Amino acid sequence: MPGFLFGFVGGFLLIFMTPFSVVSGYTVMGAVFGVAGIAWLVLAWSLKTPRLGLLSLLLVNAVLALFLTGLTSWGVGYNPEQYKNSLDGVVTIDDAVQLCRQTGLSGWELVAYAQNLTARKFTYSRKNPWDTPAKAFARGQGYCQQQALALKEIYDRLGIESRVVYAARCRFTAQVIDGQLVKERVTGHAWLKVKIDGKELDVCPGAVTNMPGVVNFSVLSDVKTLNPIMQPITHIISVIINTLRAPAK
Repeated sequence: MPGFLFGFVGGFLLIFMTPFSVVSGYTVMGAVFGVAGIAWLVLAWSLKTPRLGLLSLLLVNAVLALFLTGLTSWGVGYNPEQYKNSLDGVVTIDDAVQLCRQTGLSGWELVAYAQNLTARKFTYSRKNPWDTPAKAFARGQGYCQQQALALKEIYDRLGIESRVVYAARCRFTAQVIDGQLVKERVTGHAWLKVKIDGKELDVCPGAVTNMPGVVNFSVLSDVKTLNPIMQPITHIISVIINTLRAPAK
């Protein structure tokens, strides 16, 4: 029995978590999941788990991965041909970093400028769930974690200290998502906390009205740092939730 459990966990890490993590931009964690998956499968093999049983477990995980891929691609109306969106000549994160540097701003003024630029560049969307943050930025659409990580990359390259945080319950007012009016809702959300000279403020690129310390949502649960281990996991969970919430086409 332990061998089958190790085999399932190994297959899940190797066949399910690894590819989705790499595709979504979490390359390091994808490699970690891959190595851990192989280790669990070797452990299952060392316990003399039947070959047919291990093969069946791998097949089950492959079917789960294919199902999730098909569900999200069909459920949200994914359009892979819609690639890049330009805003004031800014297409990529490289462009955004260069523009931020050219402003000559520093401190919280630079934080606010980069935040507003990212907010204007992005339209909240569920239609490109597997894009990396950089690709979502170039496309000009994506959901909260893609937006937050794209802004964090900009801050990192500008030498601004930030961390990704997450709350399981945040209240949002009504807004339009992918052309559909979504009523007031309570949902999970990811954003940034930025620290300058010992002062830390909430920074969210989810709305152009946001500013450092001012956000367009109310936090209803504990705020936790979204560490690199959890980022691909919350990404996959968010993709599933967003797919289920997407309006029927």
